Amino acid sequence: MKCKRTIISAALLGATLLSVPVAASAATTTIAVESKPIAMEFDGKKLGLPSGQVAFMYQSKVYIPLRFASYALQKEVGYDAKTKTVSVAEPTSAQKVALKEYMANAAASAGRTSQAVTKVKLVPTAVKLVFDGVEKKLPTGQQAFNVNGSIYVPVRFISEAVGTTVLWDAKTGTVAGESKAYREAQANGGASGGTNGSAGSTGGSSSGGSPGSTGSGSGGGSTGGGVTAPSYESITSSAYSKLDALRTSCKSNLTNIGLSYLSATTDEQKATLVTQANGAISSCKAQFESILSDTESQLKANGYSTDVLNEYRTTFNAEMDAGQALVDQYMK
Repeated sequence: MKCKRTIISAALLGATLLSVPVAASAATTTIAVESKPIAMEFDGKKLGLPSGQVAFMYQSKVYIPLRFASYALQKEVGYDAKTKTVSVAEPTSAQKVALKEYMANAAASAGRTSQAVTKVKLVPTAVKLVFDGVEKKLPTGQQAFNVNGSIYVPVRFISEAVGTTVLWDAKTGTVAGESKAYREAQANGGASGGTNGSAGSTGGSSSGGSPGSTGSGSGGGSTGGGVTAPSYESITSSAYSKLDALRTSCKSNLTNIGLSYLSATTDEQKATLVTQANGAISSCKAQFESILSDTESQLKANGYSTDVLNEYRTTFNAEMDAGQALVDQYMK
């Protein structure tokens, strides 16, 4: 019963853009260490680790969550439970929106995340680590750990595997990294173009010079008092926030129904819960389509591409189909 409960609970949670649980290895050895109050700074911004995650040192090496570091370096992370493979790769357009939201939350939580020293139990785990399609093995004597469902690896390994700069400053207790995109932007002198148009030249001499021309420049606001059109990023970010909230709600609802099903004692109760589960999935899909329809209208109204919606739909439908399949398989 406990095994079945675990299968259903984990399955109904589904695979999400921001959270993919990683199974621990069969090893029974547990190593106890203490967390370290380590600061995180990526792409020039101070970041806070997600709730429940920590940094620690083991055998003189600093370990941080692989997913957190990858996201901070603008990389997407996936996990294949069958092959126990963690894949780190370039994100799709939809995933970039998710990463932007993730980083905004991480930056907002910087300084608020508890740095109190806590006991941490490390479970050695055997996983295959693939970066941009190429498997990278941990150096001899090093290993990956599972801590509360998250994979942790040494900072230096992340730096070498991703092919960018991730450093540990022992003096300041800071892990600092720079994504490839950030380094390229810095090399090019940062983003070009101001937010306001340049001022036009003034008129000539007192004898009657011609009036100066109005300034121009990308991103300059109009002086006519017109309404500024929403940016593509603001529309897609808003859509992602709504979809993320919907995903969380759907996961919670389905998980609760699944657990209630396990506790049901009569066929009538079970049948009712199966109906509720199917209805919950249908409701989630309907709400999803409503959000996408509204987002599509906004994008088209402002002349933006709607290609990203296909990626949203593919990801969401895959999660809902997986939930439906598991309802059909286990809730009979």
